Amino acid sequence: MRDNHDGMPEILDAFASEGHYFAVVKVASRRYKFGVSRRGYLALRRAKQLRPFDMMPGLKYRHFFAGGCGTVEAGYWIEVRTELNKDATKTRLAAPKDLYANLLWFELLKDPADAAYLEIPFDANPSLYQAIPPQKAALPKASRLNRLRTRVARWFTDR
Repeated sequence: MRDNHDGMPEILDAFASEGHYFAVVKVASRRYKFGVSRRGYLALRRAKQLRPFDMMPGLKYRHFFAGGCGTVEAGYWIEVRTELNKDATKTRLAAPKDLYANLLWFELLKDPADAAYLEIPFDANPSLYQAIPPQKAALPKASRLNRLRTRVARWFTDR
């Protein structure tokens, strides 16, 4: 079992804007914003509200996607690693398939250029999650993205 969060996507935020829902994750010191369903938004809000160690206000908890699994019949779940200083624990939460697939994609992401179009620059106001300036938006190469989609699809069908 892993005893640190290296390689795990950090769940930074989930928010609603103009009737749409979004999630913000951090992978390898880069922040990414992507759309989620309402159920995915609610699952991420539950994850961000986990306080397993102490309920004192002001403590800086960090939440990471630590895997998950499921089937169409039984439903999907994600494991969230919650850290407070050096203490850590994992909690299993119900989640929709689309959220699980997106978080798994970020965990398997090898080349940050594949997700450059989702990246939020650090100089943007973090509370507003401003849109990516057009000069920084770069679409990934189709072959890399297709290989990753195929890998994730195979992973789902093998389970």
